[in-house]
Amino acid sequence: MQLVAVAVIVVITVVSGRSADLALKLQVPIMAAVGLSMVALAAGVFSGSLQTPEWVATYRTAPEGFWYVFAVFFPAVTGFTAGIGMSGDLKDPRRSIPRGTLLAVLTGTVTYLSIPVLLAISARVSPEELAQPGVVWTRIAVHGAWLVFPGLWGAILSSAFGSVLGGPRVLQALAADGLAPRFLARLSRSGEPATATWISGGIALVAVALGGLNAVAQFVTILFLTLYVMINLSAGLERLASWFNQNRGIVTTCRPVEGDLAERSYERETVRREMDRVLERRGVVAFNEVDVVRDFESGVIDVTQANGIADLQCNTVMFGWPTKPGRLASQLRIMRAISNAGKSTIIARINWAHEPGQEKRIDLWWGGQQNNGDLMLLLAHLLRLNPEWQGARLLVRSIARSEEERQSQLESLAELIPETRIQADTEVILKPEGQSLIELMHAHSHDADVVFLGMKEPEVGSEADYAERLTVLAEGLKTAILVRNAGEWAGRLI
Repeated sequence: MQLVAVAVIVVITVVSGRSADLALKLQVPIMAAVGLSMVALAAGVFSGSLQTPEWVATYRTAPEGFWYVFAVFFPAVTGFTAGIGMSGDLKDPRRSIPRGTLLAVLTGTVTYLSIPVLLAISARVSPEELAQPGVVWTRIAVHGAWLVFPGLWGAILSSAFGSVLGGPRVLQALAADGLAPRFLARLSRSGEPATATWISGGIALVAVALGGLNAVAQFVTILFLTLYVMINLSAGLERLASWFNQNRGIVTTCRPVEGDLAERSYERETVRREMDRVLERRGVVAFNEVDVVRDFESGVIDVTQANGIADLQCNTVMFGWPTKPGRLASQLRIMRAISNAGKSTIIARINWAHEPGQEKRIDLWWGGQQNNGDLMLLLAHLLRLNPEWQGARLLVRSIARSEEERQSQLESLAELIPETRIQADTEVILKPEGQSLIELMHAHSHDADVVFLGMKEPEVGSEADYAERLTVLAEGLKTAILVRNAGEWAGRLI
């Protein structure tokens, strides 16, 4: 038996190491052989006499009891993890893994419940004969051993292929992430994890050399159960990277305190606890930090660059509307600096004045020159995902200086909005003579609940003038969200 097992492992390891595609194609005739053996068993059962099954569990060949049988049998029903282990080879893992796993579990459940029932209701063998060593299927199935043994070998080979295909890919992924020796991450010319495959085959040979397969199966069961614990833990944690971020992202709130760290360190914990209480009252889920900085501008830039968890770095910085004179100009200088690091900027002026009973409306002013429209549309879409904003009307507005330009923009928006798959109305306004852009925007959006506006990067030295213009623009609106898109996908989302 050990020599046969060694031969099978060597052949399957060689095939899988050369080509995963070939190994998967071999699963088709293997599955056909397994299915044919089950059909032969069912045909043999129902073509003969039937008996009332014995529904009481007995362990005639396993005096150790249920848990011994469970430990030996369990590795036979672990094939559904093959798809998870090969997630890197799937075209659409997010769609294929859940569907494939559930269908595999369902198919395996039906199969493994059907076989003992068929064996139990057949009168061709007695309960005592079922407990004897040997393949009793051959005495029941149509054409006996000619159809049963190909199916039996098919089941063995199918499980072996699944393990030898999945295991090395997990090992290769661990090595690529630095959690296993780097040499295990090497790929062959055909893109197969060859080194990890040979190592996995060697581990399997060592397991066979340990002795009885029933003894090995018990250890394999422990490993599989540990695997399933980790899968469930990972899923639970993912549900927790979703409760935290509301399926939108990770949020960190930061309050910079100007001064010397040695002098103001005692304030940090007091301020942080107060921020925690405020966020808790408002139902905001976010990480919280207080940083002592030398000055506001350089401090915020430093904190922004350092913020993140491992390789997960912040991509957007949001400021509240400043109350200190000159602070908006400082925010604009910060915006220019962090734009060079690929981080977008949002400046929010909140003036919630919605009248009960009226439809909520979100206006988005599209300039089309600074690539801000992508982020503004995304933010408006995320806002409408909030239960309080479901059903709000989104109106995308633009300004034209001539009728020809107006028609061109209408056609562009008519093509653009359907591509984003975001429900929105569009309007292109012809600018009247003698009316400024700010006056025009105030006239059309003064009653909107939220208005999204794009920002540009002001030239060096002109931040104060641009800040004054933004102040005049925002003060004529209810809630204004000023957006500067500097992310890696700026201008490419739509």
